[in-house]
Order: sequence, then C-alpha cells, then structure tokens
Amino acid sequence: MQCNDYADGESGLEREGFVPHYDPASAIQIVTFRTCDSLPTHVVEERASGLRILPPSVQRDERELRTEDYLALGHGECLLG
Repeated sequence: MQCNDYADGESGLEREGFVPHYDPASAIQIVTFRTCDSLPTHVVEERASGLRILPPSVQRDERELRTEDYLALGHGECLLG
C-alpha cells in the first residue's frame, strides 16, 4: 500500500506518511510554532520518568496530555525572528 492510496484530491482527504488529515483547498488552517525553550529537555526527562509507573497502554496518551499542559503554561522567552 502506498501513501497516496488514501489521497482523494477532490474531497481534500490526504494521507502523507502515516497521518491522515483533511486538507481541502478552501480551508483556513492554523500553524503553531514553538520556540526551542518552550519545552526544555530536563522537563521532558522529568515527565518521562514519572510515566514509567503507568501501564504501557496509558503512557502515550498521558505523555501527550502532560506535554500539552506544560506547553499551555507559556514558558520560554525566545523570540521568533
């Protein structure tokens, strides 16, 4: 199976790599840029160590939730130039 087996140019349904997404020509889309200091390495490591006590089936979802919660706090001071 090829990635373009899922493409349907008229409806806007696309699949690039492994992530299907909706991409019609008339849609307004939002892109979020995060600067390098918005999620420091030590925070990632701390949060990963806290997940080891959870069952593997829960770890991925919990990691995503914790990461998004941290990013929502707005840490970091780098400016986009």
